[in-house]
Amino acid sequence: MPVSPDGGARFAKVLADLYGDAAQHLIALVADRLAAGITDPGWAERKLSDVLRLRRDAQRFVTRLADQVDASLYELLAEAYSAGVLAAGGPGVTEAQAGIVATNRGAVQAYAAELAGTVQTTHTRILRTAEDVYRRVIADVAGQVVTGVQTRREAAARAVSRFAQQGVTGYVDAKGRNWSIDTYAEMATRTTAGQAHLQGGIDRYQQQGRYLVVISDAPEECSLCRPWERTVLSLTGREPTPGEVEGHRYGGTLAQARAAGLFHPQCRHSMAGFIPGLTRPAGRPTAEPEGDALRQRQRALERAVRESKRRVAAAEPFGDTAQLARDRALLRKRQAALREFVAEHDRKADVSRRRVNLVSR
Repeated sequence: MPVSPDGGARFAKVLADLYGDAAQHLIALVADRLAAGITDPGWAERKLSDVLRLRRDAQRFVTRLADQVDASLYELLAEAYSAGVLAAGGPGVTEAQAGIVATNRGAVQAYAAELAGTVQTTHTRILRTAEDVYRRVIADVAGQVVTGVQTRREAAARAVSRFAQQGVTGYVDAKGRNWSIDTYAEMATRTTAGQAHLQGGIDRYQQQGRYLVVISDAPEECSLCRPWERTVLSLTGREPTPGEVEGHRYGGTLAQARAAGLFHPQCRHSMAGFIPGLTRPAGRPTAEPEGDALRQRQRALERAVRESKRRVAAAEPFGDTAQLARDRALLRKRQAALREFVAEHDRKADVSRRRVNLVSR
């Protein structure tokens, strides 16, 4: 069975769901606190005096989140590594004989420590976001109501919906782009779990005495990986003889290919053990840039649906406001667009971790 960084995708969903739920909980925490007593006199003053209580609640939540992450990371990455060993296969390695899978504990611990350090950098931002948004909504609502623009309930629903639209930012990259905490956690986990999965396969191949692998021809590939499709690569740096790779294209070492972009995050390519004289030659690599464009478009549509679901959930605590009606209408529109896209291009959608109520309560 081929070994691929895409083998880390199912493990990434575990952490993405955890952080997605965390973002939803944080939005609900802020919205519920702001909605309580919103029509009462002196609402803004009371809410500002509650900032310390909100901070304590958010801190307790983040502490629980950190404990959950710590408890799951090593097991998750050990499973990804072992799955790579199993995928590489060979005599004596089967699902039924899990004891034969020799997990490299040191490597897995290093991957877990790296990933923990990455995702937990978002926790400080989570705390700061909760308090900043809480204060900002109070100020916005007070200002708008004083000028008679809209009711306090409407103003709060609008402000919190705007917060949900932006999401809980966990990371800002070098280009200034904001990454929501669930998207960032998924990206980081998918990358690290994919590396652990690949390492498990590499270790197993070398344990079997193999030093060559061949790269797959994946559908919907990107321009970084396309040059490496159906290419034979060396795991160790040892050069094969012309006779060993006869009929195949030799491209150098796996390390060189990865440095050039192969097996980047979300890469769909895989590698399989190459056996001189037995692995059959492949034809010319096929390009499918249209498929990659479709995949990127689908992801954008799915992100839009998830954003709308956050906005609906954020606006609901304030009752049947005009903002909630707008958010529900936008969600229906985005869901319809995604359904049409999936049906038109015969694809499968994966959007959601949480159902939301689309009718007035």
